[in-house]
This record gives sequence, C-alpha cells and structure tokens, in this order.
Amino acid sequence: MKKLIKYIVGFWLAVILFGGLMAYAFWSGKTMAPSQVKKQWGHESLDIKKFRSSSHEVKAKMAYAIMTDKSFVGKSYEEIRELFRPNEGYYMNDTTPAYIIYDGSKSSENTWQLVFRMDNNYKVRDVIMHKNCCN
Repeated sequence: MKKLIKYIVGFWLAVILFGGLMAYAFWSGKTMAPSQVKKQWGHESLDIKKFRSSSHEVKAKMAYAIMTDKSFVGKSYEEIRELFRPNEGYYMNDTTPAYIIYDGSKSSENTWQLVFRMDNNYKVRDVIMHKNCCN
C-alpha cells in the first residue's frame, strides 16, 4: 500500500512540475536577444524624449540601446514610468513596464514589446524584447 501511495504522489508531483514548466513557457513567450534586435531594426542612440513621442519604427531603432544600457537595472517601476510614460504593452502583470516597439497587427506579423522585467522589490532586473502577440 505504501508503494502505491508513493507512485501516486510521484505521478502527481511530475504532473504539477510539467504543468508548471509548460505554463511558464506559455506566459513568458518568445524573446529576442539584443543582437537580434539590432539586426532586425537597426540601432539608434537613446533619446528618451524622442522615444516617448515617436512612432514604433523610431522606438524599434532605440530598443537595442535600451536593452544594452545597464543603467536601467535597479530602477523602480515609478522611475521607468516617469522616463518612458505609462505602459503601452502588457507582460505578466500591470506592474511590469512594457512598450510596443513593433506593431505587426496591420501586416500579419508579430507584435514585439520592450519589457522591463522587475524583481520582487519592483526594481528592474533586466530588459528584454518579448513577442507580445501575433495576428
């Protein structure tokens, strides 16, 4: 009887672990490395005022500079919102700043967003390029 209980418990732990990994992969989604971002959209120096008021095309060119600028690491949610304005995208929850840099909804391509992932203290952990959705 104890052996049967061990098998049942082991089975359910495996199911929960596998389900958790699948859920994480689903929610975290596809990302792009900084080198891929630079190749895809080019590179332009970051001008925050210009970023806030520009089209997605201009924002995409600044994405590489933002992703590789380590000065954003450790900044708070409020500091990022003050710099870049309110979120345009969505990633996991409302307290993760995300900004659409390529809107593929008109051309049946992927939509990409720049995401400032936060740690448990709501400080920037890293900046990634995330596939938001597709048409």
